[in-house]
Amino acid sequence: MINQVIKPGPAIVAGLLLALTAATPALAKDYVSQSTATDVIELYTSEGCSSCPPADRWLSTFKNKPTLFRDVIPMAFHVDTVLHHDFVVLNHQQQTVAANPSQWNLTMPAVPQSGQTKSALVVWLSEPNTQRTIQATGGYL
Repeated sequence: MINQVIKPGPAIVAGLLLALTAATPALAKDYVSQSTATDVIELYTSEGCSSCPPADRWLSTFKNKPTLFRDVIPMAFHVDTVLHHDFVVLNHQQQTVAANPSQWNLTMPAVPQSGQTKSALVVWLSEPNTQRTIQATGGYL
């Protein structure tokens, strides 16, 4: 009796992977827009930000809600740590904005004549270990 070990070559491995991939159903999901607008929540946080973990936890509560991507689209963006330190800790607002214009390019959308679009821009800066808003600017809801 002869025992022979066959080592698969790259072509055999590629063929097996292709066959497995073709046999696996796609996990993509189609989303259909509603007749009303979907709200977008953009959370901007920074490493070392004392008020960011509660904000991140709050934003993550949307992941298990049936309204996710139908009524609300939550997004988190992390800004430069140096930017956060210079702006909040050192109180160098004007210098920080001038040195990092791309991270401050946030503007309120124009209010349409019909007034049907809801939008707001809130800049929330908190002191360490507090949830008190120091500065908030916004539009309308």
